[in-house]
Amino acid sequence: GTPIADRTRVAFVQGSANLSQDIAGLTAGQQYWVQFFYDARNCCGGTIDIVTKFADTELDRINNVRPALLNSYYARSVPFVSTSDSGTLTFTTIASGDATVDFDGVTIVERDTNNVVVINPSFEASGTLPALGPIASVAGWTGLGTIGVDAAAGGAGFADNGTIPDQDL
Repeated sequence: GTPIADRTRVAFVQGSANLSQDIAGLTAGQQYWVQFFYDARNCCGGTIDIVTKFADTELDRINNVRPALLNSYYARSVPFVSTSDSGTLTFTTIASGDATVDFDGVTIVERDTNNVVVINPSFEASGTLPALGPIASVAGWTGLGTIGVDAAAGGAGFADNGTIPDQDL
């Protein structure tokens, strides 16, 4: 199968179903991007679509997700403007036959209209790591040599990287 995009775990959805999470702490009127990695199981002849929703509004649809055969998951960035400070993020799968989709590295990041799409720009799709230092895979990035994640905690990690300007896990 395709190597997992971020560390060692994914969510899978088999058949037609919903995978959702309540989100809070947003700013009404602000633009955000839902970013995630996805792949379809290479098996069994069925087809599967992914619908991305926020607060019951359909934002995006990926029809007939095909298995990623080039050694990495697909990446998607879906912009939306929040109409309130909270809502439910939902991935709906619509399957015909036996089909499964995997999700990894799901994030919601505040972004402006003309920003360039960079998947996992702050290296935080990995969540809080058990320790600083080298890790095998970082979502959205290809590493050659030793790669890892630093805390950027004013010199408490590998280097004094200053402050973290966007998210801070």
